Amino acid sequence: MSSELIAAAARKKDEIIRKIEIFDRYEHLNDVRKFWISYEPSPAAPESAAGIDGSSIKVDFQGFTIYGVAATAVLFRGLANGKYESAVTLSVADIDVLSPPQVAERVGLYREVLEVKVAIQSMLSGVEYVLMDGSLRSMLITPSPLNNVLLSTILARVSHEFGDEVFSNIEDKLTKTLRSIDAVRNCPIVTKEVTESVVYDVDESKSQMITALEYIEKLAVIRRLISDAYLNNIPVLFISKTSRSQTYVKRFFKGKTSVTDIMLFQYLTKESGFSKPYLEEKPIKEMPKVLGLREFYDKLRILLTYVRLGAGEPVFKVEIPYIIGSSAANTLESVVRDVADILKSVSGDGYPYPLYEAHHITYLSRETFTNIVNALGITHLLTGREVLGEY
Repeated sequence: MSSELIAAAARKKDEIIRKIEIFDRYEHLNDVRKFWISYEPSPAAPESAAGIDGSSIKVDFQGFTIYGVAATAVLFRGLANGKYESAVTLSVADIDVLSPPQVAERVGLYREVLEVKVAIQSMLSGVEYVLMDGSLRSMLITPSPLNNVLLSTILARVSHEFGDEVFSNIEDKLTKTLRSIDAVRNCPIVTKEVTESVVYDVDESKSQMITALEYIEKLAVIRRLISDAYLNNIPVLFISKTSRSQTYVKRFFKGKTSVTDIMLFQYLTKESGFSKPYLEEKPIKEMPKVLGLREFYDKLRILLTYVRLGAGEPVFKVEIPYIIGSSAANTLESVVRDVADILKSVSGDGYPYPLYEAHHITYLSRETFTNIVNALGITHLLTGREVLGEY
């Protein structure tokens, strides 16, 4: 079959190149220049910084899935002569069983929850700068298992089925477990512990309600992260190497295009600098009316920019949480300049090395997870791929 694919590639080469070619986007060059600010960052290393990343993996058996998730915070401390003298790692992991449907989306949700929890632990450990891998906006999107029904409808069913106290139980458990990294390790996802005491037979309807509660847990820990960061004056940056966002394209450029923001700034600029900061005018989305989440997220905005730290280096997206009504002595551009200076001091090859370190430490390989599954003694159970010579 590979020969057929090679033949198809040969036939369609010109068509494929035309679809991904960058030259037809030079019509946007003048527009891009209006929104790109040239700036050469001056390294200004913080006394300490943390990089946060997570990983997930799963094996699908017939009728159930074994999953693994992990998250790591790498804390760099002891700045001396422009270098950090020590690196401390805080890691959390979870492994468990899930039943269909839409297992993959729930596993991704667990990974994000653990990432935020280790970020909170890094702040409790005293770091003064936190770098999160990924997009805050993406983390706040309602998970796809809940897309077919209004979240408010599902949460009404949750209240009817489990009682309103299930929400306060989750928040109380979160408060207790977030006090230490060991407590988080003992109870990585508090919703599972809370619901396992009231749900015995999980059908598709109850699975949807549990997923809604897991989403509530994620919203609650993100609120805790941002609130604690503001209270302690600790910048938290969400950094994405890739992005499909079209915020600038849709707001500032004429006409319709499939081009993404990051492509425009990557290919149509070369020098170091950043895109003109964009502060969202409205709340990200309507949040649920439980645990005070809507009140908090109604005040939350995202400051968005794209940054290049050195000439010819890659562009990446930076999202900075901003709470409406908080004191802001600096202009948006000065905020981004300060951010670029900090990132320049903790980066190599144009990307923050705390995030590189966190990625490599937290990565879960297929081989490692297969060995773990083997150690559980369940290899006699079928995945359905054995006939293909696969596990």
